[in-house]
Amino acid sequence: MGVTETKAETEARRDRWSIVAAKFAGAFSILCWILLNYQIYLEQSPTRPFALGYPIVISEWFLLTPLLAVIVFRHFVGITFIYASMLLIILVGRTYYLAKYYLVGISAFKKKFDLPDMLLFLLGAVSVALILLWAIFRLTGYIGNCLKRNWGAMDG
Repeated sequence: MGVTETKAETEARRDRWSIVAAKFAGAFSILCWILLNYQIYLEQSPTRPFALGYPIVISEWFLLTPLLAVIVFRHFVGITFIYASMLLIILVGRTYYLAKYYLVGISAFKKKFDLPDMLLFLLGAVSVALILLWAIFRLTGYIGNCLKRNWGAMDG
């Protein structure tokens, strides 16, 4: 006798895998952000300390938008697995550059904007676009429901 799986069980299993992927993607995102800030700290000269200003805070928030996108879209399997794999690639690249720094020294950081930075920036831009689209769709659905309720109240 074969075991048949209901649609609800299949969706529950998919939802569990999606949430697990979202947790990994969130951890990868936070680790990428921490390692990037550690690299910035290592590049600073002792005579000129790091100054936290408005543009720096905005760029830090922008680098954390993949984490927000993973939280918002945690129930969408495809999006969370794509984000988890992209963030894993970025984390491996960031770790590579930091390991190279410990082996070679400060000359390992030749460019201000290396490949993991560029990928994290692009993923942040995609995340902002996805979150804005999601917010627009949610807002239009909410406004549509409010209008339907009000028109229904006027008819009755």
